[in-house]
Amino acid sequence: MNYEYEYIVLKAQHTKLKNRSSAKISALENEIKRLRNQIAKPFKPKMSNATMQEVLDAVCHATGILPNEIISKCRKIEYVRARHLFCYVCARHLRLPLTKIGLFIERDHSSVIHARQQYQDFLDMGYQPEVSYYNHTIESLHLNLV
Repeated sequence: MNYEYEYIVLKAQHTKLKNRSSAKISALENEIKRLRNQIAKPFKPKMSNATMQEVLDAVCHATGILPNEIISKCRKIEYVRARHLFCYVCARHLRLPLTKIGLFIERDHSSVIHARQQYQDFLDMGYQPEVSYYNHTIESLHLNLV
């Protein structure tokens, strides 16, 4: 038996497991910081509108993304898609003015136009996550599909 070789292999496995657990701990600590920040500074829209708030809550419930993340300037794909879904539902089903939707999410009306078109494209192409998020949002809002 080559004990030196076995020692090196075990040491490498130990280091690999240690690094993997450190990365997981770091990711969890970052998630805890983010959630604490969300609790400390809850989302309060600049413009109050009960129906848009209901849509935002439904989108958050469907996608699992917090309201602050949807409104944020962050361009993570999950946040962007949730933001697009919010704009699409508000514009298509509630028939709200684009400028009003834009003010609610702190964007320009042209961003709302782009978001609405992007989400329409996702639905037309049948992208599965986006379609299920949309259906879940519509069901939770009890809206009729148009």
